[in-house]
Order: sequence, then structure tokens, then C-alpha cells
Amino acid sequence: MEPLMFRATLFTAVLVLSGCSEFDLISNPEPEVVPVPVIQVTPPQLLYGELVGGDTEVQTFTIKNIGDMALTVTDVTMASGISFEILTEDLNVTLEPGSMKHVDVQFSPMAANNNFGLVLVHSDDPVTAEVPVDLMGEGAVPELAISPNYYDFANTFIPCGAEKELILTNIGRQDLVITDLDYASAGHLSLLAGLTLPLTLAPTETAAVLVGFAAADTAGDLGTLSVTSNDPRGIVEAEQWGEGQYASQESETFEVPFEPPVDIIFAVDQSGSMDTEASVLASAFGNFISTINTVTTDWRVGVTTLYDGCFNSGILESTTPNYQSLFTNAVAEGEHHSRTEALLELSAVAVSQTGAGQCNANFLRSDALLHVIVVSDEPEQSGVGWGTWLADMSSYKSNQGLLKVSAVIDQGFCGSGSGGYVDAANFTGGEVLNICDSAWSNQVDLLANASLAGINSFGLGTQAADGTVQVWVDGTEWTSGWTYDAGSNSVVFDDPNFEGGEVIDVDYSALGDCP
Repeated sequence: MEPLMFRATLFTAVLVLSGCSEFDLISNPEPEVVPVPVIQVTPPQLLYGELVGGDTEVQTFTIKNIGDMALTVTDVTMASGISFEILTEDLNVTLEPGSMKHVDVQFSPMAANNNFGLVLVHSDDPVTAEVPVDLMGEGAVPELAISPNYYDFANTFIPCGAEKELILTNIGRQDLVITDLDYASAGHLSLLAGLTLPLTLAPTETAAVLVGFAAADTAGDLGTLSVTSNDPRGIVEAEQWGEGQYASQESETFEVPFEPPVDIIFAVDQSGSMDTEASVLASAFGNFISTINTVTTDWRVGVTTLYDGCFNSGILESTTPNYQSLFTNAVAEGEHHSRTEALLELSAVAVSQTGAGQCNANFLRSDALLHVIVVSDEPEQSGVGWGTWLADMSSYKSNQGLLKVSAVIDQGFCGSGSGGYVDAANFTGGEVLNICDSAWSNQVDLLANASLAGINSFGLGTQAADGTVQVWVDGTEWTSGWTYDAGSNSVVFDDPNFEGGEVIDVDYSALGDCP
């Protein structure tokens, strides 16, 4: 039965049934048939053949008005399928009863194997306002797939990095020729390893590129790899997202001691050229200690010149009788040996002798700054990098902020240079005096102040991210008067005039421990 006849018959049946009474049927006049437009689209599916890249095929479907009233076709649209294109123009048309409109659709394969598409015909048919036409064609073309097409560098800790290998595969049926690679990002993402171009991949063959993410901060970065080839789509892209995060949020509390402790090691070169300088150092020791005593009397001093690192005059304290003369004797004791001009190594040996039952036992205190002062007119000659000895000595402290190295060394070409010592001093925030300046002893208060500055330094247990540190003193936030020293991972107060007993709270974001 034709749709129009069905709709008219149904309408008549409804009128007849509605006219029945409780006892018999009541005769009514024949209902009036209302004219309507009725759309018919044939065929419902267009099947194309197998095409290679660059080839096209056109097929046609027909829109017909089989109703008894004019049909308005409002639009014919591509709902899906990048391989298909509607060629016919002027698709907003009115079809009188019995009239038809032919629509041409072109297929040009943009993917290998099955290509699917869907056309939708829109009209004012009151029952079927939207009619689909299915499209299918076969593509014998190259096709590039990038895996993964999207990648998230999740859980990458600042300041670490991460890498991801992207696999490029020819999933098509012809050779794929890659001619260009491009990578775009805001700077945290980059292409670490590309391809030698042009590159030909046979069907199922693969190649790999490497993308890297540098988690410098918490700012997110979207990277796009764009690959140009003879894939009919031209450029195929894959995206990567990177957003650094802090390893944790930390809070630490410190109490300012009433008599802040400081442990000081003098490591003195005993080569022949240093006799005069050792005497100068001995004479300057009184001024050095006088400056220390203005802040604290809880100091310990050890002098090492001998191969075994044992302190020459034992541990000197403010209560030690005649500590000045003991210091004078200590800096002059000894003679040249293999560690005489390797004072970072000698200092590390001295620190290693601070355990129970050893020659420097009870010298180191867990809460005290360890200030190592080296005096030499030669470079550090242990044959091992200065960082090794700093790491060795730092291992005896709860955090690296409790170690400081200062140096009285050759900066004026009166000896053989200062390799290693200046690096260690700069890394730990220590002082550097020029041993070639005959008046260097007049600046010994700088060495003392470096020890005192360490007293006002509070080392953090976990490496903090610069810019995230917040400080409170007795419940009041300090936005100035202190700095964060990343090298020692410490909060350093400028000149707080602490009296002792103050409570310092520090909040910060922690950096990740990179592999």
C-alpha cells in the first residue's frame, strides 16, 4: 500500500470508530482527505568501488515527492564522512507532487579500507522530516596512525622530566612517504628525537619519535606533533599534555635557641709557603672569637693539619682554659703530607672521626651549623671533585643547610690558584678571602659573621620550590627580612635580632626527587 493511501485509510478508520454509539453504528459522511507532502529517497545506500589515492567516483540518489502537496526540501547535508562530498548545488528546492531532484555525491578515499559516510535529507514531510542515505567506499591508499594519539604526562614532579615514545604506523594499503615533522608547544614539551626524512613506510611498517616534557613549573603545556605525508589527509596530528606538580606540601617548625650552637673546623695547609699565613691566622683568632661571642658562647673549634684529621689541640670551647694559645699551637703543628693541600678531603676525614670513641668524638652537634674554614695558597688537590667532599660532610647533618665552607685562598696569583675551594664556598654560601692580600686578617670578622649567619639559617627537611616558601615568626607572617637559599635549602634571616625562644613556622611546596 502506498504511504499516502495508508495515511488516508487510517484517518478514515479513526473517523468511523469515533462515530459509534453504545448500541449501534451511526452513519457519518465520508471524511475529507487532507493533502500532505510525502518524501521518498532512493536508493537508501550508495556503494562505491575500490579507489586509489587521487581517484574519484560519483553516484546519485533521488529525492521524490510522492504526496499530493508540494514538498519543500530545506537542505541536504553531510552528517559524517570526510571521504565524501555533495556536488549538487541549489538543494533548497520545492518539489511539486510527482517531481524529483537528483543529488550527486562524490567519493575520494581519505582512509584505507572501508570509508563510511552519511547524508541527511531535510524536508517538511510531516512524518519523516529527516531521511538518511548511507555511503560506503573502499580506499586503497596509505594511512598514518600515531599511537598514542593523545598522551598526558600525568604526575610529573617539578623539576623533573619525562619522555614518551610515539609510534607512527602505516595502516594503509600503499607505501606511506613521510616528508615533514613539526612540533609546537609553549616550551615545556619538545621533540627529542625525530626521523631522517623523507621516510617511506610500507604497509604495517612502523617508526618512532620521542617527545619530552620538562616540568619546570605548574603551568600546563599542550604540545602537537604534526606529520606531513602522502596520506590523503595531508597532515596528521597527535597531542601531548604536560603539567608539572609539586611532590608534596610541607610545614616545618623551628625554635630559636637561646645560645645557638656553632661547630667550626679550621683546616690549615702546612706546606712551607704557609708558615707566615699560619702565624697570621693565629694572631687573628682572638678577633674571630670576639665577634662570635657577641651572639653566642656555645661554639666549638677544632684545628686539623695532620693526615689523620684528628684535632691538634682537641676541641676548643669558650670554657677551655687558654684556648688562644692552644689555637696558636694547633695551626702551626705538623708538616707536609698527602692531604696537606687537599683540605676538603682533610676536613671530611676530621668529620668522619667525630663518632663515639674516635679522636674528635662529641664535636659535631645535630642542631649546630658546621662551618669549615680552609686556609691555603694552593688549589684543592685531592683529585676528587669538591662536590664529593661536601656530600660526604653533609651526610653527617640533618640537612645540607647546616654545612658551610669558607676559604682563605689564592685569588691574587701569589700561589697556584684556588680550584675547588671557591666552588665549595659559593655553593654553601660561605666567605672567600684573598690570602695574597697581606691585610686579609683584618677581614677575619667576615669569617665569624659567616658562622653567625648560619645560626640564623634554618635548613628544611625536603628540597623546597623557590617562590613557594612562606615564613611566620611567633604567628606573624614575615614577607621580608629573610631569603630562601636554594643551594643550602635554608630559610636565612637577614638580621632578626632573635633573643631566643621564638617559634618559626615555614610552609612550602616540595620538589620531586628526580630519577
